[in-house]
Amino acid sequence: MVVGQPRKISENADLRSAVHRLLPPERLEAFAQGTGVDLAALPHALVAGFDLGTLYLAELPAPDGHRALDRFVERAAGRAVIERPHPRVVRATATIDGIPHGFVDLDGRIVGVSIGDLTPSRVVVGFATGKLRKTAPALRGAALSTLPQPEAESTLAFFAPGPFDGDWSGGARGVLGAALAAAIHVEPAKDGFLRASVTLSGEWEPGGRQAADALRLAFEELAESSTGKLFALARARTVATSAHPQYLTLSAELPLADLVRGLRAAVMADVWEILDLPPPATGPAGKSP
Repeated sequence: MVVGQPRKISENADLRSAVHRLLPPERLEAFAQGTGVDLAALPHALVAGFDLGTLYLAELPAPDGHRALDRFVERAAGRAVIERPHPRVVRATATIDGIPHGFVDLDGRIVGVSIGDLTPSRVVVGFATGKLRKTAPALRGAALSTLPQPEAESTLAFFAPGPFDGDWSGGARGVLGAALAAAIHVEPAKDGFLRASVTLSGEWEPGGRQAADALRLAFEELAESSTGKLFALARARTVATSAHPQYLTLSAELPLADLVRGLRAAVMADVWEILDLPPPATGPAGKSP
């Protein structure tokens, strides 16, 4: 699960520039036109992945969830089924491109879509209408409740419940295999850096110091790997670990520009960008000779 504050990100010059390298303003505008949701203006947003589907939730800056509902109905070619289980709750379902979609509008201020299965959107409505009062929210569930509560709300946070088995069990020199849950919190730092902290909950003995040392060594090994070089992790500063009998934390400040460059190279960059070369000259038809 990823939880963030998009508006706070867009208000930070360094973070806004980084986002625009990955999501140019014209693509963000196209998304806003197609969904009725302006990502950069959202106070809060959430993406949660489940085996059965993915849930997207957004807190809107103004009570205009009807715009998002209208766009949803348009995408469904007018075949959406709309219900009102509560005077302030709207639920819509449709099959779009052969995939089940569930839409929710909570009092015009919170909208969401579940893709792949309708269950996540139904759970949102259940919590909103009080029908799931006895069900624990995600962060109070069996695994994620073992993580320490953050002192303040993060600009961006990632949560993953354990157990971490299969190939994941050997991660971080085996530390991940013994973890109950993981969290990553990200905040802007000075001089174009990001402050990131990774927390793993578990039963660490004695006092967690040995596991914390293994976590630090795993980060150093990652920094020397091809992936680490792609993201310039060797340039990380103020790398530190702390140990507690119930959780471990590794924190570092990472170079934002290098992280974004690595992400572009991994998912969308041209060869000349990956090799850090000047852009190729274009011919009369706008194509490289």
